[in-house]
Amino acid sequence: MGSGGVSLPGAGRPLPLLLLLLTGGMAQDSPPQILVHPQDQLLQGPGPARMSCRASGQPPPTIRWLLNGQPLSMVPPDLHHLLPDGTLLLLRPPAQGRAHDDQAQSADLGIYTCEASNHLGTAVSRGARLFVAVLREDFQIQPRDTEAVEGEQVILECGPPWGHPEPTVSWWKDGKPLALQPGRHTVSRGSLLMAKAEKSDAGTYMCVAANNAGQRESRAARVSVQEPQDFKEPLELLAVRIRLENVTLLQPDPAKGPKPGPAVWLSWKVSGPAAPAQSYTALFRAQTAPGGQGAPWAEALLDGWQSAELGGLHWGQDYEFKVRPSSGRARGPDSNVLLLRLPEQVPSAPPQEVTLKPGNGSVLVSWVPPPAENHNGVIRGYQVWSLGNTSLPPANWTVVGEQTQLEIATRMPGSYCVQVAAVTGAGAGEPSSPVCLLLEQAMERAAREPREHGPWILEQLRATLRRPEVIASGGVVLWLLLLGTAVCIHRRRRAGVHLGPGLYRYTSEDAILKHR
Repeated sequence: MGSGGVSLPGAGRPLPLLLLLLTGGMAQDSPPQILVHPQDQLLQGPGPARMSCRASGQPPPTIRWLLNGQPLSMVPPDLHHLLPDGTLLLLRPPAQGRAHDDQAQSADLGIYTCEASNHLGTAVSRGARLFVAVLREDFQIQPRDTEAVEGEQVILECGPPWGHPEPTVSWWKDGKPLALQPGRHTVSRGSLLMAKAEKSDAGTYMCVAANNAGQRESRAARVSVQEPQDFKEPLELLAVRIRLENVTLLQPDPAKGPKPGPAVWLSWKVSGPAAPAQSYTALFRAQTAPGGQGAPWAEALLDGWQSAELGGLHWGQDYEFKVRPSSGRARGPDSNVLLLRLPEQVPSAPPQEVTLKPGNGSVLVSWVPPPAENHNGVIRGYQVWSLGNTSLPPANWTVVGEQTQLEIATRMPGSYCVQVAAVTGAGAGEPSSPVCLLLEQAMERAAREPREHGPWILEQLRATLRRPEVIASGGVVLWLLLLGTAVCIHRRRRAGVHLGPGLYRYTSEDAILKHR
C-alpha cells in the first residue's frame, strides 16, 4: 500500500455498473399502438373475406373486433374467425347477386374496427367498410331504334342499372363487342355517340353493364342508315322559324332510381314549310359572371318534334337554352333563348378523408371537400357533429367558407367520434362515416400514475436489489467506502504527530498551545 491508497481492478466503475444493472432489470412496458389498420373490403365469390389488424405493445395487446361500434360475436364460429395475428376472417359472407327492390340497394354491410388492449390502455383502429357486390336488373334508360342519314350524328342513349361497384358500360353490335374507332365513336355516361353515320353503322346495338356482381344486357336497338336525299330541304329549312316557349324543371322519379343530375322539359313551336326538319338539337350553356366571356354551347340531340327531355345539367346553375332544326347536314336558324335557374340541392356525397388528430387539450378534425360532380351548388361551409358518448355530449359546429378543419376542445379522456357534411344553400348533405379517436394513453395514464405506478416501481426495485450481481456490487461499494475512510483517518493521525518544534498536542484537551 502506498501513500495513494489501494487500487483494485474495476474499483473505479462500481457506480455506473450499478445504474446499468438497475435500468436493465426493469421491463419497459408500453401501451398498444395500431400498426396496420383494416381496409375497406368488397365481398367477391364464395371465398372468405379478410380484414387485417396489427398492433404493438408490451405486454402484447389483446385484439378484438367491433361491428358498428358493438363487440363482434365469434359464436357461431362458422361466421367469423379470429386468427392469432389479429386477422378477422368472414367465413360465410352474405350471398352477393341481384337486387330487385330498394331495400336491396344497400351494399354496405357495416363498419368494422379493431381494438387492441393491455393493462396500459386501449388503441382503436380506423373504421373499414364491408361491401357486397350488387347489380340491379332494370336499366334506367334503354336504347331506342334510330333512323339516320349518312353523315348525321347518331346518339344511342343508355342508363345502366344501379350497382356497387358502379358498373362499367360497353356496347355490342350484331352480337359482338363494338370496336370503338377514335374520332367516330364516343361513350359518355353510358350513351354511344357516332359522330358521322355510315352505311356500315347499320345493325343491332345492345348496351351491356357489368360489375363484380354480374352482367346485365339492355334491349336490342335497331339502327338504320339511309343515303342523303338531294331535295330542296336546305333551302326550305332556312325558312323554318322555331319559338322556344317553355323550359320546365322535371321532378326526379324515384321509380327510375338515381339520375346523373337534373333534367328539364323543353317545349317549342315550329312555323314555316310543312315539317321540313328531320331532327331537333338543344343548345345549352351555363351563364358566367356579368361581363365575363360566355361559355361554349353544348349540344344534345332531342328525341321529339315539339317537346323533349334534356339532361346532363348541374344543380345551382343559371342556364340558357335554345333549339335548332336540322335535316341531314343542313341546319336551320336557332330559336329564341330562354333562361332557367336550377335551384341548389344538398350535396349528394359526403366529405372525403375525414381524420382526427390529438392535440394539446384538443382534437383536430380535418377533411377534403366532396367530389365536384356531387356539390349540387356552391359549398358554403360544413357541419360537424359530435356523436354523444361519455366523453362529449352530442354537439354540432358550423364551419363557414372554404375552411376544411376544426379544432374541438377536449375536457376529459375517452372516445371522440365525429361526422362531417357539406352545406349548400339547400342545407347539409350526406354525412360522412363516423370517425373515432380514443384519448386515453396520455391523460388517463397520467391520472393513475400516482396510484398505480408507485407500488409497481417499488416492487420492481425490490426484485432488482435481490439479484446476486446487485448484492455483490453493493458489497464492493461498501468495502471501498470503508477502505477510503480508514486511509483518511490514518493520514490525519500521521499529520498530528509532526506539528513543529514549538507546538505540543495535549491528549486531554482539544487545543494547541505555544511554548514560552
